[in-house]
Amino acid sequence: MQSRLRLSLPCLIAPLLLLSLLTLEARADTIVAAGQNSINITASVSLLEDPDGTLTIDEVRRSAQRGMFRRAPDGITALNLGYTTSTYWIRFSLASKDPAPGDLLLEAAYFGLDELTLYTPGGKELRSGNARPQAERYWPHRYFIFPLKLEPGAAAGDYYLKVYSSDTLILPLVLWHPMAFIEHVEHDFILQGVYFGGVVSLFLYSMLMFGALKDRKYLLYAAFIGSTGAGFFFLNGYANLFESAPLISQYSTKSAFAAASIFATLFVRELLQTRVNYPLIHRILAPVIAVHFLMAIAPLLGIPPQTTGVMLSATLIPTVLLALLVAILSGRDNLPGAQYFLLAWTLFLIAALINSLYNFGLIAVHQDTMSLLQYSSAFDMLLLTISISQRVEADRKAKEDAVEKAAEFKEKMIRTLTASGERLEKEVRRRTQDLEDALMLEKETFDRYRKFDAMVTHEFRTPLAVIASQSQLALKELEHGIDNTSTNMEVIRQAAYRLNMLYTRMEEKDRNLVNHHHSGWEQVELGEWLRETAREMARASHHTIKAETGGEPLRVEAQPFLLRVAVTNLIDNAEKYAPPGSTIALALARNGTQATIRISSSGPAIPEAYREKIFEKHYRMPEQRNLPGRGLGLFIVRDIIETHNGTITHETPGSEGNAFCISIPLASSEA
Repeated sequence: MQSRLRLSLPCLIAPLLLLSLLTLEARADTIVAAGQNSINITASVSLLEDPDGTLTIDEVRRSAQRGMFRRAPDGITALNLGYTTSTYWIRFSLASKDPAPGDLLLEAAYFGLDELTLYTPGGKELRSGNARPQAERYWPHRYFIFPLKLEPGAAAGDYYLKVYSSDTLILPLVLWHPMAFIEHVEHDFILQGVYFGGVVSLFLYSMLMFGALKDRKYLLYAAFIGSTGAGFFFLNGYANLFESAPLISQYSTKSAFAAASIFATLFVRELLQTRVNYPLIHRILAPVIAVHFLMAIAPLLGIPPQTTGVMLSATLIPTVLLALLVAILSGRDNLPGAQYFLLAWTLFLIAALINSLYNFGLIAVHQDTMSLLQYSSAFDMLLLTISISQRVEADRKAKEDAVEKAAEFKEKMIRTLTASGERLEKEVRRRTQDLEDALMLEKETFDRYRKFDAMVTHEFRTPLAVIASQSQLALKELEHGIDNTSTNMEVIRQAAYRLNMLYTRMEEKDRNLVNHHHSGWEQVELGEWLRETAREMARASHHTIKAETGGEPLRVEAQPFLLRVAVTNLIDNAEKYAPPGSTIALALARNGTQATIRISSSGPAIPEAYREKIFEKHYRMPEQRNLPGRGLGLFIVRDIIETHNGTITHETPGSEGNAFCISIPLASSEA
């Protein structure tokens, strides 16, 4: 049976096991061997950092004489120096009270130690570590063993242990009686056998379930179990039993655990269907997989083991937290197996957090809790097996329910199709009537087009007749020596301007109304633009057209030509229905991040019943259907304004009169 004694500064802790055959004592400065099973000497050592790894044993001994070594903390069972590139020298004093010679074993019980050199008081150098083949080591064991021999009643002698690790540097130091150590190894192998036997059983079970059900969840779970088991196989130092140990121990542990993280993440996404249930988390997990894939192939990329270890320790907690978040959400949503899934990841999070803190040297390591992550992974895998079984069972029941519902739906569809015959016949009759109505409306629309063309032809004649008559009058006046050229030319210019406006509007109304993107977009200052539009319209109008633009410049992103078509259409409408000589007012203002153009006029107000319909294509109020026009003006206006991401509304200021209000977003520099 083995026991472990911990040393403290004030005194010796010396409770011995009743079944021990030998006895060991440990004091603050000197460890006294009195022949006992085992003792953890970590708290009794002192240490010296060698940043460059260049100190010789003579220089180290002189440093000890100058008091440059520092004591290890009290009560610890393992030194935890975290990720470090320094070499450390460990010093301890060992004496004997046994009258007979004593054979002892010094165990450095951590797998990731590359170089260990023990300097004895007698001048011997004993070497071990991952960098040395198994055949050159002193004991066939997964960790590193140094044989010590104490002469009877030997006085205190100083031992120096030089340690370097390319991984995290954790160092439990235990002195063993050889027979007690063999007994300890046998007991440890039994525990490890139980663990790895369980891992192999779960792996085979998952593969068998995948073969039977062809369910991808079982394949991913088997991959997770296999890579996790491989990671703990290397973490427990079993790679040290092979001749290729230096390469395996440095890289395989990190690669195996990185692969386990990849398969665990894929398993979480598959089991809880994050693509459908939690799409945001599903997208976040993709880069997590990519990062762990980079760590898995780190040996191929030449990334040092310590860099990979730091990355793995740093990303382990966020990865487990994401899995835990998904577990919490699935529990909230009552997904099958969520309770066991949540419990599994909660246990694993606690163990992963403690393990990461160990690796970074932030907390003290206890030798009995160094395997906490391994123990928790066993419970984790067991709970996940229950979770996946519940999920598969739920999926099976869901499929059965779906088949049953499909049969019911089929029967219901047959009844529905039978009953829908009459409804279909009625629907055909209704659609036929709708088609006839649409054809009638199309005929009426065509008739309105013909009337519109006749109206345009008549309107063209007037300015053309004015141009012709004024030209003839000017010639005759010149023949008689009368010079009214400027007057005649102004009349001709106004008539030509009116003709051009009519032509432009006719051309715009006949254009494909949805193709408004041929004009270029530019930034327009609405104040000057609106004043110019009002002046142009006023030249050929029988109404007074005024523009109020205020003093603040308002700029919008617009197509000037299309915007002018919209505003002139609204002014044309106002001219048609407002009394001759009345005022048509244009007002520009700012409303938050919008610029508003209000066109108001007097005349009969549009009834409330028609205010939503007037913007529809070809719609005209009943009392206006005998007037020229095709009902396209306001439709074109709304289409243009919506192209500018704006809106148009109609208002009635009072009992009579109409106002149309255009709102367009201001340019980003003005908003």
